Amino acid sequence: MAPKKSMFAPVFAALIFVFGIGAAPPADAQLINPFAKDSLKLDAEDKAMMREAMRTVLESGKAATTKSWTNPETGVSGTATLLRAYDQDGMPCGEVEHAFTKPNTNRYILPFCKTADGKWKVAL
Repeated sequence: MAPKKSMFAPVFAALIFVFGIGAAPPADAQLINPFAKDSLKLDAEDKAMMREAMRTVLESGKAATTKSWTNPETGVSGTATLLRAYDQDGMPCGEVEHAFTKPNTNRYILPFCKTADGKWKVAL
């Protein structure tokens, strides 16, 4: 029986791609990127709407804040929800769930922290 693979690596690679928070992931990580064009068919506007929804809930600082988005041109939609807000090393942070509602129901939960330059980055 093969060992179970962690879901952290593909989700982290996807966030690097979507949020542009670092160098491009290795080629093998790009193949399993859930946000890649060949998996969810996200275009630039879909990604921008998703980022804005996540940024909105993070900036609220209030758990249970939800922001939905829909791109009428592609039919893709999702919802971002702030699950919890907290401080880490003097930075405001939040754990966000993003759930695609169309064309599928994939959901991802990741922590983000706001850096000194005002940008939200994945917290590791």
